[in-house]
Amino acid sequence: MTPEKYRLASELFQRVRELAKDHRESALDEACNGDGELREQVLELLAGDEAVPSSFLNLTALEDAAALIAPAEPDLLAPGDVIASRYRVIERIGAGGMGVCTWLRICACAGRSPSRWYRPGRTRTPAQRSG
Repeated sequence: MTPEKYRLASELFQRVRELAKDHRESALDEACNGDGELREQVLELLAGDEAVPSSFLNLTALEDAAALIAPAEPDLLAPGDVIASRYRVIERIGAGGMGVCTWLRICACAGRSPSRWYRPGRTRTPAQRSG
């Protein structure tokens, strides 16, 4: 297939994929005008497109950006969780790119203490920081 014919097949694919499935065959027959190679290429492109219905190509740029900026993650700490048999999570104060900030209560007394917990893979040891 020549580059020109492939470009034509790509343009035709873009037009035909917007049509309802029951109208695609007749539109393809008319557009290809008896060119079997062109028709087969467009059919291959359509089959590949249907094989991946939830492709990233079907997302809008805004949906793509949102997934990159704020990936869905479960809460690392929830109110009521106990850490090291000593601290109870009271509430989540906030979260950012590096971790989660919570209010903790020391189980042995009534005091409250803010704490910062880093997300896995986001902390470095002192040796890593100095190197």
